[in-house]
Parts: sequence; C-alpha cells; structure tokens
Amino acid sequence: MSVATFIETARASNAFEIESSRLALDKATQPALKNFARMMIDDHTRADQKLVSVARGAGQAPGEKVEMEPKQRRQIENLTAASGAEFDKLYATAQLEAHQMAVQLYQTYSETGTDERLRQFAAETLPKLQQHLEQIQKMNQ
Repeated sequence: MSVATFIETARASNAFEIESSRLALDKATQPALKNFARMMIDDHTRADQKLVSVARGAGQAPGEKVEMEPKQRRQIENLTAASGAEFDKLYATAQLEAHQMAVQLYQTYSETGTDERLRQFAAETLPKLQQHLEQIQKMNQ
C-alpha cells in the first residue's frame, strides 16, 4: 500500500467517523450512542490532525478537502434520512463496519507500510481503534 493511499484512506475514514458522529449527536436516541459519538468526534479529530502532521513530515501534503469513499457518502445520506431506532441501528452498524476497516488498514500499514513515520503513527493509533471496535461491537449485540 502506498503512502498516498494510506493517507487518503485513513483521512476518509476519519471524516466519515466525524461526520456520522455529528449526526448521531443530534439524532441518536440511546445515550450510549451519543457518548460514543462524542468520543468518535474527539478521537478522530485528534487522529486526523496528527496524521496530517506526520504526513507533512514524511513529505506528503494532504489537502484541506477530504473525500469520503462512495460507500461512506451513501451511509451518510442514509443516516441523514433516518430517525429514531432506525437511525440508532444504522449508526451502530456503520460504526462497526468503519472500525473493522480502520483496524485492518492501520494494522496492515503498521506492518508493511513504506514510510517509517507513518508506520509508527499507524502502530500508535491502532490500540485506540481496536478499543473503539470493541465498544461498538458490544453496542451492536
């Protein structure tokens, strides 16, 4: 996986986590999901800021505008249209999928990435993503 692909994919993941969680702050009916959403906004905002800083140190210049993947965009549209228990279920499912993908992405890059600084960033960030995954798995049961 190239440096640019890792940065792009990780930033799209952060953007999705943040945007979907902002929706959850307004729309979720379960307090546990609202608390999870607050944590997602805080943790993924910090992770994205650090990623941009590390990427610049690695000679990459990520743009200000982050493009989510088409699937992530569709999920945001579905979340925007949903309400009540339907929203809660969609949000929890979307977070589960997003964190499964993020853990895989960071684990792979931390083991096989070509830039040492980004590999270290991925390795340092991975435990937090795994913690998020465990929490949302429990909420999806």
